Amino acid sequence: MANALSPSALPLSPPASAAPRMAAGSIAALLLAGGCLNGLAFRVIAAWKTDGAEAALGLFGISPIEILVVAIAGRLMLGGGDRLSPVTTRAAALLFALPVMWPSSSAAWVSVGLYAVFIAATSSGRARSAALLFAGLAVHSLWASLGEPIAGKIILPLDAAAVGGLLSLARAGVVQLGNVVGDVDGHRIVVLVGCSSVHALPLALLGWAALGLEGHAALPAGAWREAALLTAFLVALNLARLVIMAWSAEAYALAHGPWGGLAYDTVSTLAILAAAALTRYRHA
Repeated sequence: MANALSPSALPLSPPASAAPRMAAGSIAALLLAGGCLNGLAFRVIAAWKTDGAEAALGLFGISPIEILVVAIAGRLMLGGGDRLSPVTTRAAALLFALPVMWPSSSAAWVSVGLYAVFIAATSSGRARSAALLFAGLAVHSLWASLGEPIAGKIILPLDAAAVGGLLSLARAGVVQLGNVVGDVDGHRIVVLVGCSSVHALPLALLGWAALGLEGHAALPAGAWREAALLTAFLVALNLARLVIMAWSAEAYALAHGPWGGLAYDTVSTLAILAAAALTRYRHA
């Protein structure tokens, strides 16, 4: 005799609107991730033209954090498709598909940012968090390529002044003029955009946010504390490295060489992971 199935044992069918909404999430994730990869592809091309095969040693100028943010944001977008409006998302996708995929780095990043902001404004939960990550990555890339060289006229002298002040605590004869700092009659360094204390900070914060959001709809309450601690630590770490480089030519070669760069990147990465671990602990 066949046993009757209880209502709780019957398979639950998804709402009629679930499939279109999940499809909207797939479209948004594909378009945003594709736009990011389009923008990054131009960095690879530029690095190859400049350094050839040796550019591979520097990952063609692409930070692993950028790939991490794209992967986590795409996964969140796919998991939060039920929070997207299928009609408006598809309509926006049609508007942004061409410029996002157009062979232009700036056009790709601008379109990714605008589309991501649109998604964030018309969604909630994981979809909104994913869109904000994509928007943050677009803003970072545009800032690094267009805004930072201009703002460097203000930021770099501030870095040099901070380095000069710290050096003056240990020895006399320190001079600072603009973004140049060091000994008045000896070794001096020029603080460039890539050495600025705020150069890598936006991407580090994006990496922290992505790791903290992994598997969650939003960052937990109080997560700003980890962001503030990470910011303070990374700024202090970069200033310490600049002070070492400004101390002497030998110290410069050590801190600016491959081993110094590896040590700096390792400590920075550990700081990001530690901050993300604290944030994830708040989720528990």
